[in-house]
Amino acid sequence: MCNKKEKRVILLNNPIESTESDLFGINIYVDSIEQAIDSGAKIIGVTSTFGGGKSSIIKNLKNKYKWWELRYKFINVSMWNQIESSNINNLRTSFLYNLSQKRGNKNSYIAKYLSKNFGVIDISIDLPFILKLLISILGGMSYLLIKNNNLVKSVFLQYFKVGNDIYETVSLLILAIFVFTVILLVINCVNIVFSSPKSESVRDLDEVDYYRVFNEIINKNGLLKKNLIVAIEDLDRTTDYKSLIQFLMEIKKFSDSYHGKHNLVFIITIKSEIELLEGFVKQEKKNESKNNRNLPDESINIDYKHDLGISYEKLFDYIVDVPKINIVDYSIVLNDLIDSDSNIKAFCDNEKMDIAKMKIELFWLAKGDNLSIRKVKERINRTFQLYYSIKESHPQQTISLQKCAISVYLQTQYTNVFYCLKDDGLDDLISDHIVGKTIDVSLLKKAIDLDLSKLLNISDIELTYFSDELNDMIQNQLIDLSYRFYSNNTPKNAEFLNIDESVVYNTIIFNKKIGNYEEQKFDTVNVNVTIKAIDKYLDYGKGLPNNIYDSDFLFKICVNTFRKDLVASLREKTKDESFCLTDNQVSCCFSCFNEIISDLPLKNNSKFVTTARMSLIKNHKDSWPQYNSLFIGGDLFINDKEIVETKDLQLLLNVINLKSQLYNLNKFKFINNKIKLLVDDTASDNIIKLIDNFYINSFRTFEDYSVLNSYCEILEIIKKEPKCLNDYLSNNIDDLDKFNDAYSKVMFACEKDITNSSIQVIMFSNTLLKLPFSTIQELYEHNCYLFIKEMLYNGYENELVFDDDNILISIENNNAKFTKDEIIVLRKTIVSKQIKWNYLFMNGNPLTKEEMKYSKSIEYLLYLSDKNLFFNVIYEDFIDYIKGFEISRNELKIIYDYIFSLPVKENIVEIINKIDCNIVPFNQFTKTERNRYFVMINEEVSDDETRLSIMSNLKILSVNYEKEFSAVSLKNTEFEKTYTELINSVISSDITKTTTNNIKKFGHYALFDESVENIIFKRKIYNMYLYSRIKRLGKFDFETHKDDYEFNSKCFNMYIKNESLKSIKPVMIENDGFLDFIVKNNLYKELSEEDLLKLRKCLQTYELCLYVFEMFDEENQLSYFSEIEGFENKKTMMFVVNKLIQSKLVSNKKLYKKLYEVAIDKEYRTKLTRSYNKFNGH
Repeated sequence: MCNKKEKRVILLNNPIESTESDLFGINIYVDSIEQAIDSGAKIIGVTSTFGGGKSSIIKNLKNKYKWWELRYKFINVSMWNQIESSNINNLRTSFLYNLSQKRGNKNSYIAKYLSKNFGVIDISIDLPFILKLLISILGGMSYLLIKNNNLVKSVFLQYFKVGNDIYETVSLLILAIFVFTVILLVINCVNIVFSSPKSESVRDLDEVDYYRVFNEIINKNGLLKKNLIVAIEDLDRTTDYKSLIQFLMEIKKFSDSYHGKHNLVFIITIKSEIELLEGFVKQEKKNESKNNRNLPDESINIDYKHDLGISYEKLFDYIVDVPKINIVDYSIVLNDLIDSDSNIKAFCDNEKMDIAKMKIELFWLAKGDNLSIRKVKERINRTFQLYYSIKESHPQQTISLQKCAISVYLQTQYTNVFYCLKDDGLDDLISDHIVGKTIDVSLLKKAIDLDLSKLLNISDIELTYFSDELNDMIQNQLIDLSYRFYSNNTPKNAEFLNIDESVVYNTIIFNKKIGNYEEQKFDTVNVNVTIKAIDKYLDYGKGLPNNIYDSDFLFKICVNTFRKDLVASLREKTKDESFCLTDNQVSCCFSCFNEIISDLPLKNNSKFVTTARMSLIKNHKDSWPQYNSLFIGGDLFINDKEIVETKDLQLLLNVINLKSQLYNLNKFKFINNKIKLLVDDTASDNIIKLIDNFYINSFRTFEDYSVLNSYCEILEIIKKEPKCLNDYLSNNIDDLDKFNDAYSKVMFACEKDITNSSIQVIMFSNTLLKLPFSTIQELYEHNCYLFIKEMLYNGYENELVFDDDNILISIENNNAKFTKDEIIVLRKTIVSKQIKWNYLFMNGNPLTKEEMKYSKSIEYLLYLSDKNLFFNVIYEDFIDYIKGFEISRNELKIIYDYIFSLPVKENIVEIINKIDCNIVPFNQFTKTERNRYFVMINEEVSDDETRLSIMSNLKILSVNYEKEFSAVSLKNTEFEKTYTELINSVISSDITKTTTNNIKKFGHYALFDESVENIIFKRKIYNMYLYSRIKRLGKFDFETHKDDYEFNSKCFNMYIKNESLKSIKPVMIENDGFLDFIVKNNLYKELSEEDLLKLRKCLQTYELCLYVFEMFDEENQLSYFSEIEGFENKKTMMFVVNKLIQSKLVSNKKLYKKLYEVAIDKEYRTKLTRSYNKFNGH
């Protein structure tokens, strides 16, 4: 069994056939047509410019109706063969023939009928088919009954009294009628056409004949009768516009003549109306010019619709006008085509290519002018055809899809120019570009066949565009010397540069910078390709390409194959101080170096010395002894650039000539910075010796302490104890002050390796040092006082063990030696660690406000202050202190016990005013406990303001204090405000009858919280409750207490009589429940006229309406009853209506409409209407 062939990438230029491939939203038009058909449209026009998507709409519409094949039959009729038609009959004939063919009819009869070469025999009897069929059936049955039934025969003979001969005659007559009727049926169903020499090209068909053929085609529906949709396409390709318009009118007549039971719908794709006008006008002008008639333009630019008697809006029941497709960026189309094609996806899978990468490589296919979707598809097809062709002839090679796309782009965008290129023309242009020439029109003309270009009429502008694009492509290596394989059909045995080989060839020819990607290609490609590329570059007369120094591989090839050229290149390169070779390159041409350096004078500024030293520094650091004289011979000294390039610390330290006259402090700093970059903690003992030697000798040379600072920085990096430096300091301890910070950092770096060498330096030092903890611990055994000082200096005070008697004794014995700051640190540490040792807090050294913050225990603070904390001048600091953390109930009791026990009672009130009760909550005490405290200060609290101030600050209510409030104080505005805020802030259980009694005595109304309002409501302080609740809520919630008659009555009384509640009355009277209560209890007689008008919102009672008529004049009655909401019952309604009719107020339109709206009885609505009409003269 043979394997299935791999599917190629082929994009057909077919119309869009599915929603998935719809790039332009044509399915909207498909849905519109479908809806128009469902709505009963008979003729639908689809108009657009050429290529606007009409065929795609028909295709998608047909696919939609595939789901309804039992109900609809969709027929496409193409008019392609009528492009040059100049006769309406040709259009008719072609249409009917194609329609018959698509209907599934046998076309032999239809074709001959429509032809002029055949005659027609047509026999037709003007009787309905059913009637003919019925006569034949009845005749047959009658004959059978008469002939074969004896009963019928006997009855017939006896009844009609005739002989047997007459009976037989009647039987035969019935049989004859039956046979004749059958013959008529057969003749009616058979059409006969014939051919004879006389009939050829003689018979003409008139409109009736075409209608007959049309009806015959349409009515042959088969067994399953279906609705028929006929799509007529490609009419816009017909050039005879006059015949076309006549044909459209014929279709209209065909549609109108059809009266079948099933729907017949014509869908016609055609040019837009304006294009048809333009074509018609051009055709008329053409005809006039042929006839040599010079008619003025205005005779032709008349309204053609008037001339021809037709317009689209009259012809079509529904028109779909598809806008012209305008694509700005064809890359979108290209990407969509790539994404939607399954063969392209399969290609990517086979070639292991990413779709996104393919889109980038094929983007050339969407470039250029005058593109269309079909052209993009054509370019895609040509690209893949080219790819498959090259792949077929060179199956082992890797083909570049991008180069295929570029080749197709150039051949399709610049077809004529590309065709005119000579066989080697592009070779010459690429070579010219490589040697530095810019491709312009003059160069391009040398590469093309000029005679052919003139024949093809190629302009200089087109050549300029092509040359500019070619420049860019060659510059970016999109076109190279492998172009022949992508633009010509090469034989299978031809030498071919695949993708990897092209990369290598182009890298060398174009002297490109070499990266990892190119280096990998050098390893995979045959070396002969590389040699040929270098040889080709040498042919340009520019020597070796510079990029051979970017690759060890290329450099080695040049050493082995192009040695003479390489030596010439090296001589030039070594003149550049920045030039260097890699270690592998130096190894390749080591003998060249030996030749160059022999017998040359050694000078520090010599280019040779600097170049040679640079090469050695870079590539032969281990061979430096062999070239030692290049660095430290005579007065030579390594320069800054060489220092920068030196990557090996041992090499650097060995090539520094410390005896050179060129060595100075600036050079030292430069070298020191380089050492910092190179050194690390893995330095060997040999390197450490070199470092010690360099810095100690440099210090002796310059006697600058910055050298020792730098030395310490390096020792810190390598984490080694400064033994060599310690040896120096043992005889020069005072010098440590000059770099003690740097020395301390060394101690931290080599903490684990500290020996007695460093301990002795620390002990004899004149200053304290920043030291690691472990090093300070070593001092404990040698000097406890120094140990404590170093612990404090280094911030290890929390590590001091105060249980150690040696430490405590040392602090007491050396108390005067400690600085003030050290004592502060010791005291802070003692407080924060709560050490039971108060030596440092005695003798007039009390706790400070800052030190209090370090303790979390009040009892401990009392211990340190000998329990006199609340009786000295720092008690205010203590009050601030206790704000810092939550206090337990026991600590709370301690605090308030001491506060209220202060000997100076005036201070107690002052302290209470400063206490934040959110931090020291007094309200956690019981009422008994609170009263116990208040008794302690009764003598000092003698006025209402002080009592209220104490309660407000402590956020509690005290009955004993509240009882003392005078009536004068309770009527004071500020006093009331403070008292109200206090009441709102306490819990409900603290509010006693004393509190509510005081509220009753207020001189002003106050605003309370909801919980307080509930309490004063229960205690029937209704006026205060009502005011507070309405002010707080911003409304009167009468419904909350709608069942409380006592409260509701009080509310009404307060509304009527209490002038002090004036500010809330407007809110009260707007409440519907309150108004209903007034009406229900007949309280409205106490209302003012203004308030009485508010009752319009209530259901009107008889008594209320009676009162309104008594109280209001007609103007107010009109205002009142024009806005009522309804009546309580029919009696009230009748009363009001009659009264208003009697007063003729019902003549007012607004009043009439309102009464008509709320009238309960239909009869009274009628009565109202009659009265209204009567009073208004209607």
